Amino acid sequence: MKLTGWILNTVLAMVLIISGVAIVSSRNSMQSAHRELRDAEKNYLQLLDEESALQMEWVYRNNLNDVERDAREKLNMRPPRPDQWRVIKP
Repeated sequence: MKLTGWILNTVLAMVLIISGVAIVSSRNSMQSAHRELRDAEKNYLQLLDEESALQMEWVYRNNLNDVERDAREKLNMRPPRPDQWRVIKP
């Protein structure tokens, strides 16, 4: 009778240990997945900020190109010829 109780206690202890290991490994994998998700979201937000800045720069540059084109076409403005350059010495 004592041997059966000892075996039962051992089997119960093994089941509890295996359950504990499964719970801990599951929790660790969830934390790892959460970390990866957080890093991916952080990278995504950084890329959105970068894209926004690039879009603003693109709009700004296009506006500058429009201004330069209008100046050349409507006002006949051209960059100076090399013989018109003046070197200013300090």
